[in-house]
Amino acid sequence: MWRWVLSGLLQIVLAAPCLVAQQSPPRPDKPKLIRNDQITEPVEPEVVTPDPTEARRNMAVGDFYFKKGNLKAARERYREAVKYGPKIAEAYDKLVKTLEQLDQWQEALDACRQFLANNPDSDQVEEFQRKAEALEERLAG
Repeated sequence: MWRWVLSGLLQIVLAAPCLVAQQSPPRPDKPKLIRNDQITEPVEPEVVTPDPTEARRNMAVGDFYFKKGNLKAARERYREAVKYGPKIAEAYDKLVKTLEQLDQWQEALDACRQFLANNPDSDQVEEFQRKAEALEERLAG
């Protein structure tokens, strides 16, 4: 039995150089990678239809990542929540808190300003104005 196994292994080892030599040349129809700085056409921003259900789903996933300590993943999910729920103050609040914990002060300020621009009649306008002022002070000094 052992001879049979060893014989099979020996055949595989001896055939390995032949397998390496039989590699196929690169395909000429393979697509070329394009670097971002080579794009000359303006890229239009993605237009998203508000979907509160999708926003809440992204917030729930963001909360999971936040509790696990994966702040970068939470940040991305909260960004998606804001994109799908531009009127949901809680999504902006969670995004701002996560950005602050990541020491991304300018982005947190931008998120506050975005909320204020999208929701001028919201009950949380004063709260986000205070947050924006505090972030401006932090960035200034």
